[in-house]
Amino acid sequence: MITQEYLRTIFHYDPITGIFTWKTNMGNVKCAGKRAGWIHPKYGYVVIRVCGINTGAHRLAWIFSHGINPKEIIDHRDGNPSNNALENLRLASPSLNGANSKCRSNSKSGIKGVRKVGKRWEAKANRKYIGTYDTIAEASAAYLSVAKSLWGEFARSH
Repeated sequence: MITQEYLRTIFHYDPITGIFTWKTNMGNVKCAGKRAGWIHPKYGYVVIRVCGINTGAHRLAWIFSHGINPKEIIDHRDGNPSNNALENLRLASPSLNGANSKCRSNSKSGIKGVRKVGKRWEAKANRKYIGTYDTIAEASAAYLSVAKSLWGEFARSH
């Protein structure tokens, strides 16, 4: 089990930048003073190997700073999975984490919750129909209004 105490013996964590730096060498590997981790090529998260386990740096930052490994998801407020600054991290349910996800890459509108239907724009939030609108801006505004009422600060439109 990874503990706050153990993390603090092997790492320096800068809560402003979100960067972990090794305090000590690990066995024969001379890493003291070097930045820890790598960016996962598919997901963009910073991953650090600790106690033989690849762990997200966002989870290590939470343990390092708060002393607990929460059961909840640790969400990146700005949607950038490699930004592990402490103020960018917050606990989230799966639903709230999904609300903060980015617009799908295959979206034709480029706006989360909005799609073209004929000559009009349709808005949906949480698979619930909001309405159809003449412009993409109107549909986007309608989606964001409903999303904010459902998910508060986790709502994202892009």
